[in-house]
Amino acid sequence: MSHAHETNAAQPLDIEVVRKLVAVMWLGSVHGCGAEAAAIFSVLSRMWPGGGLQQAIDAGAAANRSRSIEDEFARAT
Repeated sequence: MSHAHETNAAQPLDIEVVRKLVAVMWLGSVHGCGAEAAAIFSVLSRMWPGGGLQQAIDAGAAANRSRSIEDEFARAT
């Protein structure tokens, strides 16, 4: 029996979701809340197994290298 609709592949993340996630994590780390940022990342990573979340974050960062993290935070909030 085939379950074609079921997949273990990481789900794609919308670039705006990635931007907001990175901005929240960056803000947390800047203000001494690195543990909270790591916890957010850990929980969300379980939703995208196989490194999908990290790949999406890396892709978002690569696509926006010309912008500073402050610009990204302002854009995401």
